[in-house]
Amino acid sequence: MIGSDAVSLTGGTATFANKNVGNAKTVTATGLSLSGAAAGNYQLASTSTTTTANITAKNLTVSGVTANTRIYDGTTTATLNVGSAALVGGVSGDDLTLNTGSVAGSFADRNVARPRR
Repeated sequence: MIGSDAVSLTGGTATFANKNVGNAKTVTATGLSLSGAAAGNYQLASTSTTTTANITAKNLTVSGVTANTRIYDGTTTATLNVGSAALVGGVSGDDLTLNTGSVAGSFADRNVARPRR
């Protein structure tokens, strides 16, 4: 642009090559145009361009896991109830499975909780 010409890049849609997590993924912008009082004095060489960007993993949380009450046995081992376990924060359409087959838990210490007075 020359001097104080009022020209802006507007419009367009940017799209990643795919939805998967990764670094330096190709992003294509299309439908770009010029606007502003001096836009008629300029012409875009292309109405599309490419660049790169990252897609980072989305955090999921697990809800609905509880520890079963037990009698003191001198250990910190806890048996977990995973019957209501669920993944929270997934993206609609993604196939997510929570594998609870090898879940393990432990109490913070081996001591019996005493009622507060």
